[in-house]
Amino acid sequence: TRRDKFCSKWGLRPDRPIYTYLISSDSISGDEVKYVERWRDEMKEKYRFTQLVVRAHPDKAYFMTHIEGVTCIPPIAEGVFEPEAFQTAYDTYFYSEALYGINTSSMLEASLAGRPVYKFEVDRDDTQKNCLHFQQINQILGLDSPKLVKNWLGVDKKLPSDLVVEK
Repeated sequence: TRRDKFCSKWGLRPDRPIYTYLISSDSISGDEVKYVERWRDEMKEKYRFTQLVVRAHPDKAYFMTHIEGVTCIPPIAEGVFEPEAFQTAYDTYFYSEALYGINTSSMLEASLAGRPVYKFEVDRDDTQKNCLHFQQINQILGLDSPKLVKNWLGVDKKLPSDLVVEK
């Protein structure tokens, strides 16, 4: 899908950068609304003209559509094995400047689309440190590598200076 068509479909501007938060399943991370709101607030405080997208786990799409200042793609659970769902996922990854997550296989999918992926470190050992699924993602993507920023805003070097809010 061309960027302009993708952006038009979801109400985004093709001339502005997109950053995406990848939502995990409930069994992995529980309620992520507070993390999305924190990410949104920090991104909006530091950067202007950014567009924030949430790629929700199918079980959580409904809850993510109610967070002000972010676009949930898709806004309702899609049939995960439908060709359109695969295309929507790929386009979301591909057109994002960077993607963020706690622990989801979408992090691997985004890396296969050639996009930078950053982890959010959370204070739940069952979600990251003691979770085999995350250890695999962490190892494959090299998320503990010093070259990757592990904070909420690992995009400082990616944004043109005119997008950075002066304080």
